[in-house]
Amino acid sequence: MNGDDVFIFSMKKVPALFKEFFTENGCTLDDYDYCILHQANLMILNTVAKKLKLPPEKMPVSLDIYGNTDGPSIPVSIVDLIDRRNPPKEHMHLITSGFGIGLSWCIADFELDKADVLPPIFTDEYYKEGFEV
Repeated sequence: MNGDDVFIFSMKKVPALFKEFFTENGCTLDDYDYCILHQANLMILNTVAKKLKLPPEKMPVSLDIYGNTDGPSIPVSIVDLIDRRNPPKEHMHLITSGFGIGLSWCIADFELDKADVLPPIFTDEYYKEGFEV
């Protein structure tokens, strides 16, 4: 995929999707504890956040630890939020948005209890056959 096209797509479609979602559901970002975006690229995250007027404390970033984990980036970011930031609320209202691959995009709105999120497991094990030459 062309990186410039993905960037332009993300800048146009994702903020428009949020606007449409908020209009249709009568809500705003203020109704959510956190907004978790797909963790592909910090420049895209920051630009989308700026367009949404999303304060940094409401946008957890897991790229610094895990990099671009592709499809699982939102669940990984939720686990990272609970593990590293230890949010003060036991019950959270989240809005998430995945976007990118195949120039697709979505929003999910849900509530979550911290107690239902398992901690990350770090290991030195790996799939050895995947590294054979």
